[in-house]
Amino acid sequence: MKTTTISTASGRRLFHYTIVSRLLNIVVEGEIKPATLFVDRAEKPVVWFSFRQDWEPTATPAYEKNGTVRQITFAELVEIESPARIEIDPAAAPLDWRAWRQLSGVRSKIIKGLEAVALRQRASASDWRMSFDPVRRKDGHWLAMEIFSEGHWRNANDVLSKST
Repeated sequence: MKTTTISTASGRRLFHYTIVSRLLNIVVEGEIKPATLFVDRAEKPVVWFSFRQDWEPTATPAYEKNGTVRQITFAELVEIESPARIEIDPAAAPLDWRAWRQLSGVRSKIIKGLEAVALRQRASASDWRMSFDPVRRKDGHWLAMEIFSEGHWRNANDVLSKST
């Protein structure tokens, strides 16, 4: 399988964005697993990452209220549950958007939909990196864990030790 290897010369950090409750589950399991929710049988499940340094907009969940589903803002997410992220070694996510489209088995209609969502949320597919394999802590691919707290990204251990 031919993949695109990402150069880290830019110094940009690569993150898996999530929320604290999911971060805690990831830590217990020791790996970031490929997403399987809403993944068609013909598609390969994948772990998503982003070079966005503030927050990956497409990682913000949609919420349902009074029968209406809508995308919430980052500020709203912060009020509901703390955002979290795991920095990983870019070598653990060898697929860029182009390579993922070619290898994933995802239908072009879905790919176009993802690109439209990215535009709507002011995200960029060029920031995305993927892995078909779980990214395991024991393999040394996790570089840092951070939680958004008091308006800044902070070391997760520091934040969690203050809350206990």
